[in-house]
Amino acid sequence: MKIIFVYKGAENLGIEYLSSVLRQQGHKTHLVFDPGLFSDKYYLNMSILGKFFDQRNRIIRDILDLKPDLVAFSVITDLYQWASQMASQVKKVMDVPIVFGGIHPTSVPEVCIKNDFVDYVIVGEGEDSLAELANNLEQGSAVDHIGNLWFKRGGQVIKNPVRPLIQNLNEIPFPDKKLFASSVMVNDSYLIMTARGCLYSCSFCANNVLRKVYAHKGRYVRRRSAENVIKELVYAKETYHPREITFCDDIFTLDKQWLRGFLRDYRYYIGLPFRCLSHPMFFDYEIAAMLKESNCSRLKLSPQTMNEDNRRKILKRTETNEQIIRSFKICDDLGIRYTIDHMLGIPEDTENDYLYALEVYSQSKYLSRIKCYYLCYFPKIDIIDFAKASSILSEEDTKDIEEGRQKFYFSGNTALEKNKDRWKTAQNFSVFFRLLPIFPRFFCNFIVRIKLYKKFYLVPSLLIYPIEGIIAIKNKDTIAIPYLKYYLYHLRGSIRKFIIKRPVKKLIG
Repeated sequence: MKIIFVYKGAENLGIEYLSSVLRQQGHKTHLVFDPGLFSDKYYLNMSILGKFFDQRNRIIRDILDLKPDLVAFSVITDLYQWASQMASQVKKVMDVPIVFGGIHPTSVPEVCIKNDFVDYVIVGEGEDSLAELANNLEQGSAVDHIGNLWFKRGGQVIKNPVRPLIQNLNEIPFPDKKLFASSVMVNDSYLIMTARGCLYSCSFCANNVLRKVYAHKGRYVRRRSAENVIKELVYAKETYHPREITFCDDIFTLDKQWLRGFLRDYRYYIGLPFRCLSHPMFFDYEIAAMLKESNCSRLKLSPQTMNEDNRRKILKRTETNEQIIRSFKICDDLGIRYTIDHMLGIPEDTENDYLYALEVYSQSKYLSRIKCYYLCYFPKIDIIDFAKASSILSEEDTKDIEEGRQKFYFSGNTALEKNKDRWKTAQNFSVFFRLLPIFPRFFCNFIVRIKLYKKFYLVPSLLIYPIEGIIAIKNKDTIAIPYLKYYLYHLRGSIRKFIIKRPVKKLIG
């Protein structure tokens, strides 16, 4: 059977794992990719340019040319509207079954399955379910007993129960990186996960939903053996020659004993610079020293807010400000470059909370970047209940969230924008935090003293981008290079298709 994955904007490890399992069972897989130029919803979201470089017609044409037996969409909430539009158009031009999987269908399968253009929904981990679905469709067998699968029959929705979590991650074949190799630069930064699941259930995170879906379905936090991970990285190093490694685990430093053995082998067999995410509760001088010795080029720390009460009450985070500040100090003492994730628009966070965070961050010596993003309300997460109880969200807002009709991360927060003062304050500090690493401390104090930051919302994004580029160069942070190369590569290809070649027949109105 030929399965076509359709995705937009970035590499997707989940799709790569699904492709590996399908190929292992004899199926053929292909990727139809939308680069999402100037409409990526993350950083460069410019509607005029986004419309000019829209590639939906080309995507439909590519799917038609490939003649798939099954079309699969891995759907995150911010891509749900896009995926729905594409799936709807596919159904109009060809009779092919369509399956939706990913965190959004897992959170609200009832919303996805009601669409005429969705035949199947996979809830939760999809490797075994998608492979069984492909096998049964190829053989003409019934799909009634495929765990995690929702489907329609005679106007009714059949909801098969969720199967247990995959406990032994070593049994899953390595991700099929070749699927994305012609669309993203996998040799710039090789994405890899050593574990699945998070120890925590923060109120704003996907793990908050997944823990509910998989209650009593097996151990939630699972980790591959160090040997298994090293084996994949050795293959990756020989095949793709990556510049660096990015570990995508929720908390890479969770298990000190595992980390000690893994990093020893990593230094010997791999040795490449790497990025990872840590947590103040699982970070000390010993762990930091191991990371430093093993060529950790960038550590991510995600306090989200420096209002300790709000972090505990609203975000359901248990670490204290003292522990967070200590983790910054450890990095500064050992000379480890790190980034900070700061969330804007958290209910009850005030201007004084932002100013306190600014004071803490400005004291850091090795802070290379503050990544600001707006709080996103995703379907079924606990923070929605808090927001509704606080009259921040209405029932209509909740429906829009479940339909993926809201702003995401860098573009804003639909609920926050209803309060003009809070929205303007968040915009001001979005600029201030992003520019902080290039400002001398005395200059930051000056800006605060004369309250110049209150006008930062007027600073255009086109001015901020080059300054952030200067910050990246100053701090030897190469994270912007793959992003720039990605755009240059796809812009060149798009211009060639739109200008040099004759436009394809319009398939989407």
